[in-house]
Amino acid sequence: KEKLVHLPFNGVWRKFSKVEEDDTYEVLDESILQQYKIQGNHMFLKDGISIDVQERYGCFYDIESNRFGICWKDVYGRLIGMTGRYNGDYDKDKVPKWMPIGKGFSKSQHLFALNINRDKIIEKDTIMIFESEKAPMQMDSMGLRCAVALGGNTLSKQRVNLIHGLRVKNIYIMLDEGLEESHSIDLCKQL
Repeated sequence: KEKLVHLPFNGVWRKFSKVEEDDTYEVLDESILQQYKIQGNHMFLKDGISIDVQERYGCFYDIESNRFGICWKDVYGRLIGMTGRYNGDYDKDKVPKWMPIGKGFSKSQHLFALNINRDKIIEKDTIMIFESEKAPMQMDSMGLRCAVALGGNTLSKQRVNLIHGLRVKNIYIMLDEGLEESHSIDLCKQL
């Protein structure tokens, strides 16, 4: 279980911040995770994500969908949804590589791993924004805990507000290969 983030000065700074509260998303009861096998997996281990980091990020296995799952939590550490990476040849089996497990949710309002890495991001005055959920876990396995993921390649107003609310000096956007450089430049302009 992840420790809830405690905001400085009990969150008083929020009224002076650009971060706007948006409670239009559903918070899930963590008891829902009892139906899954909580464990690390070899595929993520081969990708450089240590078992203890997989545990910290709430990795699990969903037998029904044959997917390795990752918990998405809001900035306060509350469960908001789960995504899963297919444990097989997704091209051959004609299934999506990643997809929601259980009820779908809107990732666009959140940054994956912000609840876990927020304090280090502020301490280091740096945020590294990746596309894939695996990237913050890989960085954590290397001892760097200032990364978050979009779970895609777009920034919403809520995400921009979350990033601005951190008030960090250094913002790095590192998207997966295959996108035009102009896409990354557009994201930088949004920030």
